[in-house]
Amino acid sequence: MYVGLFGVVFGGIYPLRALAVSERFSGPYFGRVIGLQALFVAAARAVGPALVGLSADTTKGYSLAFQIAAIALFVSAVATWATTRRRN
Repeated sequence: MYVGLFGVVFGGIYPLRALAVSERFSGPYFGRVIGLQALFVAAARAVGPALVGLSADTTKGYSLAFQIAAIALFVSAVATWATTRRRN
């Protein structure tokens, strides 16, 4: 059951990501933004687990990793808010 639920939920991330980008960057910029976003996501997925493991080994816990994740979430929320189109 877990595998099926995980697959459905995780598979829904990509259409939602494309929808969010299309609402903010339509037209000729859509492909560029999706490509740049995919580059950063791939880099984070490649390097992130090793950095979190190194941090956990060094600090004897995951608090630093969670703090960095919270800061990244806040920065992404502010960036999303800043790029939202204003409608009249």
